[in-house]
Amino acid sequence: MGEREVLRSRLLIAIAAAVTAAALLFAPGAMAGKKAKYDVTVTRDKAGIPHIDAGDFKSLGYGQGYSYAQDVRQPPKCAESSRGRLFRRPSGR
Repeated sequence: MGEREVLRSRLLIAIAAAVTAAALLFAPGAMAGKKAKYDVTVTRDKAGIPHIDAGDFKSLGYGQGYSYAQDVRQPPKCAESSRGRLFRRPSGR
């Protein structure tokens, strides 16, 4: 393949990506003021276990995902210990 064919194929890919993005962004009815409302309350007890009180199954799924995202954001101690970071010897010994 020559340099001209490579540039042509890259240009066609860029145009196709731009058209696809424009179609997704400006499609009629795409996210037209739709706001998801969930009736959910997530509370945690002293041990940090989430308790989800939801009005329906969609709200329950939202609450579960929300509490899971909170848990994933803070790595547990076992992940640190499996990498040897928790019980590492101080430097200089």
